[in-house]
Amino acid sequence: MRIHVALLLLALSSPLAHAAAPTSSDDAFARGYADYRAANYAGALEHWRALAEAGHAKAQYGLGLMYASGQGVEKDEAQAVQWLRRAAEQSEANAQFNLAVMYANGRGVAQDYGQAAQWCEKAAAQGNAQAQTMLGQLYSRGQGVAPDDAKALQWWRKAAEQGHAEAQFLLGDHYFDDRSGARDDAQAQKWFALAAAQGHAEAQNNLGTMYAEGQVKSGQDYGKAVEWFKRAAEQGLAKAQINLGAMYVEGHGVPRDDAAAAAWWRKAADQGNAEAQDLLGAAYLAGRGVPEDAAQAATWLRKAAEQDHASAQDMLGMLYYQGKGVPQDQDQALHWFRRAAEQGLASGQLHLGQQYDEGRGVPRDLAIARQWYTKAAEQGHPSAQFNLAAIYANGDGVPVDDAQAMRLMRLAAAQGHREATFSLAVLYTEARGAPRNFPVAYALVAALPSPDAPMTEYRQRLFVEMTPEQRERAQKLADALRADGINEETLRRIER
Repeated sequence: MRIHVALLLLALSSPLAHAAAPTSSDDAFARGYADYRAANYAGALEHWRALAEAGHAKAQYGLGLMYASGQGVEKDEAQAVQWLRRAAEQSEANAQFNLAVMYANGRGVAQDYGQAAQWCEKAAAQGNAQAQTMLGQLYSRGQGVAPDDAKALQWWRKAAEQGHAEAQFLLGDHYFDDRSGARDDAQAQKWFALAAAQGHAEAQNNLGTMYAEGQVKSGQDYGKAVEWFKRAAEQGLAKAQINLGAMYVEGHGVPRDDAAAAAWWRKAADQGNAEAQDLLGAAYLAGRGVPEDAAQAATWLRKAAEQDHASAQDMLGMLYYQGKGVPQDQDQALHWFRRAAEQGLASGQLHLGQQYDEGRGVPRDLAIARQWYTKAAEQGHPSAQFNLAAIYANGDGVPVDDAQAMRLMRLAAAQGHREATFSLAVLYTEARGAPRNFPVAYALVAALPSPDAPMTEYRQRLFVEMTPEQRERAQKLADALRADGINEETLRRIER
């Protein structure tokens, strides 16, 4: 966790608020603060150094922040820690919080989450909202303290009720997270809305997500979703820029505009966001919202792939396989397919299996091909299911297994895979893995949209071989498949 020092003297804006009567040191501090506010750091330093050395806690705190930020002095984080510690030991809450931050980030002192938690708790106990928020994060992550979600929530709530936007966001995020076991969309919306109204970009993005997904009490509202995504996107939040781009692609809450989508994705991609780089690369590949440009596609996909974005790795591998936008290079194709496959991406596993199946960039190895096809097929990838079914049907490197071939071919066909649907018809015709069934076989081929010549010829041969009763049933089954499409439910119906 990285927590950044808040280099603001907001707590010092009314330095005499709790004084029984003004003193000369209070006057000197106030003059230093006025200089600081006017960016006259030399003047502030002149007033505050003497006070700090005399033990004035607020001056010590101010001097610590000046050393931390290099304002009026050469930046010296070790000096900053010394002055913050002197103020913190006098119970100056803001100094305690900033000292905790220095320990958490290892700035001017060895990183020590235990010390960070101790100083943070002292400031939090005095009602410092920033410290309460940070202490909640430490409890949430078990850094310097034993993990304790209940205490994290307790401290976030205290800060949130003081109006601290980050705490409100964190509280909302807790209620929005299924993993918390306390999912409560109404509470999430409440706290996100409070933080979003203060300009908290993450909260604005999450509130936009809730409106887009219909997770708010008032129901789905794409217009509101776009409004909140745009507010966060205009602050530079990459996630919101991606989400706003998606709204333009889908025409949700805004007119469909692929160019606007690509423009928002570019903003996120320019920040190094891998998801946006992947989306922008895909846009260049398809010429969607930008001119079609395979070289540009490869450039953006490579940026994402080098950040281990699996989809980008798979697409970049395909560009190398095809020689599109990059020189054709099967070794590079194999490299990127493997990286995607090892992350569990089904299409990467399919493509890596195909490299081994066809001996591209690697010696042909059907056993390894089958392993990768199996991984992808188990994730439901229809092309992998089809390829694996073909291996079992043909006995390529394994004994012929018609039952497995039928099972896998049917799974792929149920997802609309054309070749699998045709092959399933062949299996039914030849009584492989299931009893022979000409009407079902005919219906499967007849329901295929835009059949090619071999499919049409096969259907005609089936028609000739059937009895009049079978032809009548076949036509009814084909009509049913054309009407409802080929899927798991319709396959079950025609197989009865």
